[in-house]
Amino acid sequence: STSPPGQRASTSAFSAAENGALGYPITDERYHGGGAYQYFDKGAVFWKAALGTVVLRGELAVRHLELMRAGGAAFPTWSGTIASQPAGQTALLENGAQLFAKGVGAAFVVDGAILARYQALGGALSFLGYPIADAQTTLAGTRSQRFEGGTLFSGADMDLGVCTQAGALRLPRPLRRRSASWWSPA
Repeated sequence: STSPPGQRASTSAFSAAENGALGYPITDERYHGGGAYQYFDKGAVFWKAALGTVVLRGELAVRHLELMRAGGAAFPTWSGTIASQPAGQTALLENGAQLFAKGVGAAFVVDGAILARYQALGGALSFLGYPIADAQTTLAGTRSQRFEGGTLFSGADMDLGVCTQAGALRLPRPLRRRSASWWSPA
């Protein structure tokens, strides 16, 4: 495919064709939001002038493609492993959300108040570990997200927050408020 004038060469050049680390292309190169992207069977390449080139691999690329098809994905701004979190992969997205994968065959989105609290607790290095599910929203608007070591809850009208650890429900002690997110240390 042809790149827009003044932009970089096709994302195919970054993949070394179908013999490259990303494998065979599964989509055409596409243009969106001032950038270009292309998905491969082992990853994806994204490019924007302001961000440069970002490569997503494995579960991160699969999850991002699902989000793109559903119309809810932002361009990644960074992807890789963090030295202090070598067991998993992380991708930062333009909209502030993050994708996490830990070799379980899936990647999960963490965003909003839950992401803020997760980061404040130490992220994947905290007792929570990596996410094991996407956030769920109840009819009342409360959100919860499960992690390896517990569950975080958030909601605008919450007056009680709990954290589950190792499958057991623990009552809060003491309750601490951070933004619209509640968490109780176990």
